[in-house]
Amino acid sequence: MRQHYEHWQSSGLGKKVYATQAGISVSTFYYWVSKFEKQSAAPAPEGFEAVQLDLAPSVEVTAIVRYPGGVSIEWQGPAQSLYLLKTLL
Repeated sequence: MRQHYEHWQSSGLGKKVYATQAGISVSTFYYWVSKFEKQSAAPAPEGFEAVQLDLAPSVEVTAIVRYPGGVSIEWQGPAQSLYLLKTLL
C-alpha cells in the first residue's frame, strides 16, 4: 500500500480518483493515506537544544530560560560570560 501512497502523491490526482483507477477500495485508500501521513508528521521536540553563539566579546546579550512551571532565569551580560549561564543550567 505504501507504493500506492507514493504513486498517488506524485500523480496529482485526488484520493478518490486514484483509488478508483488503481482498483482499490476508496475507504481503504483513505485509511492508509491517513496512516502514512500520521507516520510522516514530525514529532514535537522534547527537552532543550544546545545553542551556539558566535559573538564578539564586547557584545551584550540577554538570555532567558523559561521552565514549564513558570520559573524563569534571565541572564544579561557580555557574550563571553554565557559560559557561566551554561554551567548553571
